[in-house]
Amino acid sequence: MPLLSWRQGWGSLSVDRSVGGRPLTLHGRVYPHGLGTHASSRLVYALDERFNRFHAVVGVDDEMASFGKSSIDFKVVGDGKTLFDSGVMRNSTPPRSVDIDVRGIRELTLIAGDGGDGIEDDHADWADASLVGPAARPRPAAAPYRIVGKGLAVDFDADGRIVSVRLGRRELPVRAQTRLPGTTSVGKARIGRFPNGITVTRPIVVDGHACLQKERFSAGADSVRWQIAISSPGPYWTTPIDTVLECANPQNLKFWTAWQDPDSGHPSANMADSDFPWRDPLEPKPIGNRTWTYGEAPNTNWWSGDIFTLPLFSLMDPAGNRSLTFVQDPNEFIPEGALVTTAGGNVVFARSRRRLGGGHAVRFTMSLVA
Repeated sequence: MPLLSWRQGWGSLSVDRSVGGRPLTLHGRVYPHGLGTHASSRLVYALDERFNRFHAVVGVDDEMASFGKSSIDFKVVGDGKTLFDSGVMRNSTPPRSVDIDVRGIRELTLIAGDGGDGIEDDHADWADASLVGPAARPRPAAAPYRIVGKGLAVDFDADGRIVSVRLGRRELPVRAQTRLPGTTSVGKARIGRFPNGITVTRPIVVDGHACLQKERFSAGADSVRWQIAISSPGPYWTTPIDTVLECANPQNLKFWTAWQDPDSGHPSANMADSDFPWRDPLEPKPIGNRTWTYGEAPNTNWWSGDIFTLPLFSLMDPAGNRSLTFVQDPNEFIPEGALVTTAGGNVVFARSRRRLGGGHAVRFTMSLVA
């Protein structure tokens, strides 16, 4: 599924495993599928009005039974409205079933709160998580805007969002946007043209905060440049700001970033080299369910955990011998960030805890390079 944004207080989001890396287990029952996360977490998915119902079984994973002090509040939010609230669940609380109507929902948010007493050992399971309904996307209308750069052409829909990238004569079916989790659009985006580019001005509301999101796309000497400014007139507040690329047919693509290891982090600084064969960090890999932090993150170090060290990544099309590289200007301040990829073909360049308010603008400069 298109994962728009991911945040959690400890560890990494796990698919079909607990956050501790074990089978998802609730009150002795093992679930082969689902999501393993940790409070406080917020998982945002784009439904785009394509589904009818959401099902799951929620609870504290049994791997925390010996701890005995876990407390988690599970919530499901659709387009800003709370659709399910489990209340505080503890180690002894029986699992609770989620079965809610999501018809007409564009953005679904799964929240695991800390129960009001901190996040320690709050291993949260969304077991058997599934969406039911007609999942076919409507056929997109012809893209009304196109920008042509060196080696690539970028198409935009009527709302100013990227819907396709062409590398030479070969199309790379990629949709892209920069968004703030919890966003509600208030009015239609205004699009302006200028030589070799377009501007997109979009009024939005994010968790009750009014914002103005301005984007400028232009053809540069070697890329299509993507500049963004987000401002909010009210009191100061913080929010993630994520750039999301959604790839069709991800099984045909490979992924690369400036990672320390394309497969996994070093499990221990004391392990012998013979126990940990070196892996070429220049080798691209299939797109899978992975998360990398931008530099060292809390609870990690240089020899363990998944880390990327330059604000860029590449989507490679081996059959066409071409690739699309996303780069954020490395001179811009990124106090905390992450890269999240999913086997379903999504790549999220996540910028955490950005301060908005007071009328000033947070700005980013990105480039799409063939």
